[in-house]
Amino acid sequence: MVSNLLLISNLQEDIDIIENTIKSSPKSYQLLKAADIPEAIDMLQCESVHLIVISWDIIHTEGLKRVKHLKSRPALADIPAIFYSEGFYPEDIDSVFEARMIDYLRKPIDPQELLARCSSLLQFSKQMHQMKRQCDSCMQTQLFKLKLRNEKLENEVSEKKRDLTISIMRGIELSERTNDLIAQLQALILTADRSKLEKAGRILAELIEYNTSINWNELELRFDSLYSDFYQRLESRFPLLSHNDKRMCTFLRLNLSNKEIASLTFQNIDAIKKAKNRLSKKMNLDNASSLYQLIAGI
Repeated sequence: MVSNLLLISNLQEDIDIIENTIKSSPKSYQLLKAADIPEAIDMLQCESVHLIVISWDIIHTEGLKRVKHLKSRPALADIPAIFYSEGFYPEDIDSVFEARMIDYLRKPIDPQELLARCSSLLQFSKQMHQMKRQCDSCMQTQLFKLKLRNEKLENEVSEKKRDLTISIMRGIELSERTNDLIAQLQALILTADRSKLEKAGRILAELIEYNTSINWNELELRFDSLYSDFYQRLESRFPLLSHNDKRMCTFLRLNLSNKEIASLTFQNIDAIKKAKNRLSKKMNLDNASSLYQLIAGI
């Protein structure tokens, strides 16, 4: 593979030495030449360059800012660069390295040293590009795995939400049917013999308790699978809540209406409103609207 070296210099003596050195190298090099920074920028836009060799005279004459501008371009930032000079102050070296030059030579230029440094920098650049490609490939793989994992989690959450919604709708439907039966049973109690009233009352209470338990147990199971740490966060903020308070918080987190809560718990709407007001006071809130907002944020 031919490596393209861009020499930025306006001193013919340096150009001749470097050109002859490159030609004598057993490795395949092609030398591109530019007399100043603008010409180098034009050349870099149309030629593939693997290494830049630049004279300190160019840096000193045209200014370090222009050299920094040259190396600040994304397409050129990773191209290794060598500068050479007869002599310079330590602060000059610091400034040049800030411009992303990564090696330097002293004049008079030693051909063997020049070739050794060129070979070393090109090998270093090749290794850096390989590492970058490997990192990019690894990153793409990790991003793809993360995307698949997120999609799986989103599907699982969507499925749990569907299951929870179905469970709530079934509970409401069951509760409405049970309420009809309870109403019929209450009507029969009014006409029943006194001896049978107590037994009928126990049956009615058991029916309400049984259906309430079924509705709540299934809903709580679905809810906990979707919001696994809800109760933990709720208790950490409000440790004195009762079991009924926590149950009401569950209904509020699901954004159920008073009518839906009443159907699931076999209570009337006024009782639900009173329960929400009591809960609001325990949480030092002014109204039910604030209660919904607070619970939604837990």
